Amino acid sequence: MAVAFDAKPTAWNSLDGLNQEGNNVTSVSASTGFVVGGSASLLAGVIHVQNNNGSTDPGTVSMTWDGGAMSAGPTAVNSANRSALFYKTSPATGTKILAASWTASSDAYMSAASFTGTDTTTGINAADSVSGTSGTTVTVTSTTDDATVALWGTNG
Repeated sequence: MAVAFDAKPTAWNSLDGLNQEGNNVTSVSASTGFVVGGSASLLAGVIHVQNNNGSTDPGTVSMTWDGGAMSAGPTAVNSANRSALFYKTSPATGTKILAASWTASSDAYMSAASFTGTDTTTGINAADSVSGTSGTTVTVTSTTDDATVALWGTNG
């Protein structure tokens, strides 16, 4: 079965409605504007947390969907920035609460997407984490019936 896009946020608090944002906080949550379809087999959540003091890691991030823990995927940490991907196989469908939390007060940008036709045993078949400085190129190889979920974050 081929992987297909199911849903994305449409009415979260960013200007485009695709992200839930928070300033100088230790958590963010969103409960409206994102409906996971009845056929969804994977929910992918992404977050970038940026501590504005410039040097302190915001701390380990956790994410939940409908009150249940999501599995941690790749995480990239660079000084005061932390970007992470989370996933949940066979997620609860409908409009639920997506929430994330961490230790140090920081700015945060969270989003999500759901998919159909994914592997409900492993969720993510292969995870790569790449970090670098300006000019970094990332090459992603995927078969024609898979999907790629990527997260990019920067401070500045």
